[in-house]
Amino acid sequence: MTASPESAKERIRGAAKTAALSFALWRGLTFLLVWLSYHLLDFAKLGGTPRPELADYLRRGYVRHDAKWYLEIAAKGYRGGPRAAFFPGFPYAARYLGLLLGGSTLLAGVLLSNVATLAGLLFMVLIARQQGLSEGRSERALALLLLWPASYYLSTFYSEGLFFGLAAASLFCFGERRYLLCGVIGALALFTRSAGLALFGAVVVALCWRAYRERAWPPKAAGWLLLMPLGLVAFMAMLRVQVGSAWAFVGQQQRWNRHLTFPLATPVKELARVQTDFPRSAGNVQILVQLASALLFLACGGVLLARCSPELGLFTLGGALLPLCSGNSMALIRFVAVLFPGFFQLAAIGDRRPQRRIAIIATVAMLHAIYHVRYVIGAFNA
Repeated sequence: MTASPESAKERIRGAAKTAALSFALWRGLTFLLVWLSYHLLDFAKLGGTPRPELADYLRRGYVRHDAKWYLEIAAKGYRGGPRAAFFPGFPYAARYLGLLLGGSTLLAGVLLSNVATLAGLLFMVLIARQQGLSEGRSERALALLLLWPASYYLSTFYSEGLFFGLAAASLFCFGERRYLLCGVIGALALFTRSAGLALFGAVVVALCWRAYRERAWPPKAAGWLLLMPLGLVAFMAMLRVQVGSAWAFVGQQQRWNRHLTFPLATPVKELARVQTDFPRSAGNVQILVQLASALLFLACGGVLLARCSPELGLFTLGGALLPLCSGNSMALIRFVAVLFPGFFQLAAIGDRRPQRRIAIIATVAMLHAIYHVRYVIGAFNA
């Protein structure tokens, strides 16, 4: 049965309210955490530097590490340096949005990331209702995503927030069988991050499965899904014009010690780097946490594949496997932060046991606090 316009409006209004409240609550607490850290940390012990101005300290919570490459792409394009490793959707959107905000690319990018994240939360709630998930489970999924140790990247001058919003919108449209919108939004997602390949693969396989289950050929409108790879084609065309090689984004990955590897070989290779005497170093912990994050989302993807619509499980599985193909565990905890269907499954763990639910949320919140403060002070990059 097709929902009436009134019921559709009510559904969107309710989802928007849930998303906005979750975003305001958990992002507000994160901002409070950073503010408290400014007043409580001993900066002399951290690096021998004087306490910075509060405004500068808060700014660091949005711009560090790879953000400088995005800023350079927005200002200069891809000519020179390793910028070709980064997809253009986010920096170019920030650049042109910045023209409407008085020329501030940084402000535009941070605003874009947060608005896109809020939109992604909205579509998460709508997808949860598509799947028949309970309201409590969808709200816990939002909380777990916003409290995920590296989810602060969704609100910084990085491309994760924009990709999350686009991926969630595209998968929602696929669930509604609005293939043209799914294809266009999916193309923008693939123009933003390489994880868009996992999104494209997920909807294509899910479409085939849908056709098999319904014993009918896919409708002609499903051909619009083939628009998705155009995001990658457009990026490669830009690289061909600006740096002379359409495949420059692959070659530049070597700068971060990434090489094409069988995905399941990566955990074995990375575990071999762990020092078994466990010296007092963040290196061992980082390797273990990064690998645990990827393996957790592989497991969540497998369960979703069996219990929910296949596109959700396939996107989670593909999105976790893709970075493992690089032979390096670096930033896995950040890469899986955009695999939002996995949080639906994590939220299911505490459905019937409140103690387990509290333990999971408390654990990710504690790790989020540690990672976020260490990111702001420049201790490490997740």
